[in-house]
Amino acid sequence: MSSVVLQNLKRDSDERTITDRQLSVLWILLPLLSLLVVIASLALALGAVASSFSSISSGYSLSNSSSLISNSSFPAASLGISTVLLLIPALLFLYFYYLLIRRRNLHFQRQQRLMSDLVPAMRLAASKKNTNIDAFVGSIDSTARRAQLEETEKSAVVWVVLLIIPLLNIIAGLYILYFLTTDYYKHERMEDNILSDLDRAFSAMGMQFVYHRTDPIPHRSFVLYLILSIITLGLFALYWEYCLIKDPNNHFVNHAMFEPAIIQLLTPVVS
Repeated sequence: MSSVVLQNLKRDSDERTITDRQLSVLWILLPLLSLLVVIASLALALGAVASSFSSISSGYSLSNSSSLISNSSFPAASLGISTVLLLIPALLFLYFYYLLIRRRNLHFQRQQRLMSDLVPAMRLAASKKNTNIDAFVGSIDSTARRAQLEETEKSAVVWVVLLIIPLLNIIAGLYILYFLTTDYYKHERMEDNILSDLDRAFSAMGMQFVYHRTDPIPHRSFVLYLILSIITLGLFALYWEYCLIKDPNNHFVNHAMFEPAIIQLLTPVVS
C-alpha cells in the first residue's frame, strides 16, 4: 500500500517534463514576423502586377506572343509565393494558441491527479505518526474536488479551429484570451490554499515543510487588458501575450520546487 502511494505521487510529479512545458518569450515576435511577411507579400504582388502589365503591352503583336507566355508565368509564381508567405504567420499564430491551451489542459489535469494521490499519502503518513490531521486533509481534498469541477478541459483543437472561421473567430479569440488570462490566477490561489493546509498538516506531524512561492501570478483584468490593447492599436497586446507565456512558465518553476519537497518529506514516513 505504502509503495503504491509513493509511486503514484512520484509518477504524477515526474510527468512535469511532459505537461509543464516552458514556452519561449520569443513568440511575442510573431506579430513582427507577420508584418515583415505582409510587406514581402505586397512587394511580390506589386511586382506581379507590374509584370502582367508589361506582358500585356508586349503581347499585342504576334511576334511577342512567346514573350507573353513566358512572362505570364512570373505573376502567377509571385502570387503563389505571396499566398504561401501569408499562410506562414497565420499557421504559426494558430500553433501558438494551440500550445497555450494544450499546456493549460495538461497541467491542470496533472495537478488534479497529484492532489488526489496526495490525500491518501498524507492520511497514511498521519496514521504512522499517530497524528490526527483530518481537518487539514479534508480541506485539501475539498479544494482538489473544487478544482476538478472548475478547471475543465478546453479542447485545444476545437478552439483553434474556431479561430479559422470568420466572425466566430472574434468571439473565440476573446474567450481564449479570457480563460488563459484568468484561469491560472484562480488555479494558483487554490493551490496556495492546498500548500497552506499541507504546511499545517506537516507541522502537526512534527515535520517542517518550508516553501515560498516566487513570482506569484498577479490578478490581470481581462477587460482592462482588452481596452489597453485597443487604444494602443495592439502594442499593449504584445505585453499581454508576454504575460500569457511568462505567468505559466513561472508557475511551473514553482511546481518543480515544491513537489520534490513534499515527496522527500513523505518518503521516509510512508515507505
